[in-house]
Amino acid sequence: MKILQIVPSISLIYGGPSQMVLGLAPALVKEGVKVTILTTDSNGDNGQKSLDVLLNRPIQKDGYEIIYFRCSPFRRYKFSLDLLNWLKQHAREYDLAHIHALFSPVSSFAARICRQEKLPYILRPLGTLDPADLHKKSN
Repeated sequence: MKILQIVPSISLIYGGPSQMVLGLAPALVKEGVKVTILTTDSNGDNGQKSLDVLLNRPIQKDGYEIIYFRCSPFRRYKFSLDLLNWLKQHAREYDLAHIHALFSPVSSFAARICRQEKLPYILRPLGTLDPADLHKKSN
């Protein structure tokens, strides 16, 4: 089985939800699953430099691969057109996509591409029902 993990960022600055992906990937590999993580080079919303990583190429780590894509100039949204283009080209090579972060534009567009390409997907909301987050979104 081949699974895509799609997450707007896996930078340590974003805490637990992003880091969960890095814990899940090796666990899936131990079960014989091939895992590819698609993410951006975002490293924060407050002027931090981008992650210093190789872009648009698979990086091998603990039996799985990560592909980082350049984050748009609007870093707050952790959006990457390159990530979405890659997904459009490669979606049919995978059995399942696990998309993390409900209120992220990259997640919404990734789900749409998965539907178009007939790739089953799981959309993980990760903390979006937190009262503080809901209050921010209603303003």
